[in-house]
Amino acid sequence: MLHQKIGSDFAFAVEDYLQYIMGDYCAWNKNETEIGARMRDEFILGVRVDLGKKYAKVMTRGSAHSFIVLQDGGKFRKGDILMAASWAAPATNFSRGNVLTKNYGNTTWTGAR
Repeated sequence: MLHQKIGSDFAFAVEDYLQYIMGDYCAWNKNETEIGARMRDEFILGVRVDLGKKYAKVMTRGSAHSFIVLQDGGKFRKGDILMAASWAAPATNFSRGNVLTKNYGNTTWTGAR
């Protein structure tokens, strides 16, 4: 469904970004117990994207992780990663990276900084 709404190349770039976030969490959570495995599974299942008019909101376990710019305009380019200022809006001071160039900047599983 993501591919139909935003185009294949951009959707693949967003999916790569989500894989990066999930991989970063798994690298951080090295707990080899059953609890650690369950925590990794729950985190991975909680990563999703909600599409808006200007931004795609990346969610992790019900919280806003970051926002991705959907179209060129103003000071941001398509694919720019923005820090979440709140659950509903990005911080628009500067880009933290770009999903199209696979430059994720200081983005970790905890969010874009």
